[in-house]
Amino acid sequence: MTTGPLSSRQLANMQRLFATPFAEIYPLYVTKVQRKNRSESELRTVLSWLTGLDGRQLDLAISSGESLQEFF
Repeated sequence: MTTGPLSSRQLANMQRLFATPFAEIYPLYVTKVQRKNRSESELRTVLSWLTGLDGRQLDLAISSGESLQEFF
């Protein structure tokens, strides 16, 4: 598989995704992990590992309205 430069449409889609509030994406993550027979607790553990945020900080990130880009 080879990858080349992103098209302007791909770049626009990425910018739109990263501008989306994390609070809108988090429930989608929860639904996906539950479909895979995993728990929200496991999701939070992975997100904490990826970001270095503890549970309280994760809750604050969800409620603050920060974008996905700001979250990561």
